[in-house]
Amino acid sequence: MPSVVLRLRVVLLAWTALFLAPVASFAADGFWKTDYPAALKQAQAEDKLLLLHFYADWCGPCKKMERETLSSYELNQQYGKKIIAVKINGEHHPQLMQKYGVQSYPTDVFANPEERIEAEDSGYQSLSDYLKLIGGVEKKYSRVQWVKKMRDKAENEQIAQQGSEATKTTKLLELEVTPLALDGYSAVSLHEKKSWVKGDEKYSLEHQGFRYQFSSKEELTAFEDHPEKFIPRLLGCDPVEMWEKDKAIYGTTRYGAYYNGDLYLFASDYNRQIFKETPTKYTQTRHVSKIDEIEVSMIK
Repeated sequence: MPSVVLRLRVVLLAWTALFLAPVASFAADGFWKTDYPAALKQAQAEDKLLLLHFYADWCGPCKKMERETLSSYELNQQYGKKIIAVKINGEHHPQLMQKYGVQSYPTDVFANPEERIEAEDSGYQSLSDYLKLIGGVEKKYSRVQWVKKMRDKAENEQIAQQGSEATKTTKLLELEVTPLALDGYSAVSLHEKKSWVKGDEKYSLEHQGFRYQFSSKEELTAFEDHPEKFIPRLLGCDPVEMWEKDKAIYGTTRYGAYYNGDLYLFASDYNRQIFKETPTKYTQTRHVSKIDEIEVSMIK
């Protein structure tokens, strides 16, 4: 009798292994896509984060990561509904390698639906480390997206209450007077001493459509010699607004921050905090060189 029970257990275990193995494999395979354009389209339609895994057929660490990490059922179980994952053979898609700045294998790039990089990591990743990496990036991305939705909702409600006239924007060139840069604070004092010193009207000049004021003749002369050294980056435009919405919105000294010795201005404290989380992302945005590219809110 015991032998019969033993044989029955062996048969049941064999059948269990037979059925479970294909399910796990199928789930893992279903997590990864190989068609980048189709994956991008899906990410845009569903507003999800893209995970791009770059590899090469000859890469040893890539093969190891494929066996031990990428084929795991846990990836699909935990993140199958949260992100769009794509495997990309870098040698077959050099244009994507260049687009995302990939220089080694394996490399994992996280990009938003606008194809802007949110995070990246290179080298072999164990399953536990990989799950932790994905979880951290996805959580941060989801939080930022939620805050944006709440901010947009609040802005829409404000517009509905106050009317579109109150939040109307205008080109700086349409203003009757030359706008005062940095709310009248001396750009030289800010750069040299990190000190907010109000300038004097008698020590002022115009540069690139803005009027700058200084606290002394010496500061005025220093600015005249090397103005590019002292003016805020992006002519004072909010780098977060420029990157996220492709709009040149003038920031305010109320929300300023230094990065690598340069001054950046923001339209809100929210944008300043977002900038501080990933400053390199926003300092790589395009440069504003003309005042007529800038929009400024009429609401102070």
